[in-house]
Amino acid sequence: MDTSPAYHFLPVRGQPAVDGVWSLETGPGEDRIAPDTSCELIFHLADPPQEWTGTGWKQQPRTLLYGPLTRVLQLRFAGPMKLRAIRLKPGGIGALTSNPAALRDASHDLAGIMGETLASSLEHAARRGLTELRDHALALPAPPAGRRAQRIARAADILATSPGLTARGLADKLGISIRTLDRSFLAQTGLRPGEYLRIHRYHAARRAIAAGETGLAQIAIDSGYADQAHMTREFRRFSGLTPRRKRAGEGHDLYYDN
Repeated sequence: MDTSPAYHFLPVRGQPAVDGVWSLETGPGEDRIAPDTSCELIFHLADPPQEWTGTGWKQQPRTLLYGPLTRVLQLRFAGPMKLRAIRLKPGGIGALTSNPAALRDASHDLAGIMGETLASSLEHAARRGLTELRDHALALPAPPAGRRAQRIARAADILATSPGLTARGLADKLGISIRTLDRSFLAQTGLRPGEYLRIHRYHAARRAIAAGETGLAQIAIDSGYADQAHMTREFRRFSGLTPRRKRAGEGHDLYYDN
């Protein structure tokens, strides 16, 4: 019997806070989710899974916002997992809260973040299907416009070709101080610049490993790590796996392996 995840993604155009909507169905088991600088609004259509908090397991709410993630997220589910979700852009969390950093590394009941009326409306749309959820996602508020939002957008463009930049190097390219860079990232994404950069570096290395074109030591250097050991430590933090295990095909990156 095929137990591979069934994943579908629909982009949302013209919405400054939202990247797209997606659905997932998978069998019982465990999963690891790597951070990627985006937050998610999750609507569980079956029993919610348990997540590892660092000190124990707790069950997720049925409808939730998962805040900015800085480490691997471990999930376990006794029965089938079925959900639909809204994927925010990296700065999209700023549309829902003025302090995204307070939501880091944890799931939060959606009604407590955006109010019962809007949360209930989104949940009903999710239960009707991805197209309905996409239409409702278009009506979500936009994140605050201004220089901070512009900096995050420019930073993403810069890091797409320069994953090895330091926070100081990124600040210099943006023409701002480290302090201003730090405030901009925390206000828009809930992440500090160094965390944001480390996550981008991990994904640059992950893509290179998936392509299988060069050795791990060279990938580490090309991706901006000090050496292969440094890359291995970061992979354990963000994926729970070593680069060699990722190269062997272990682990499933939801947004990138489908």
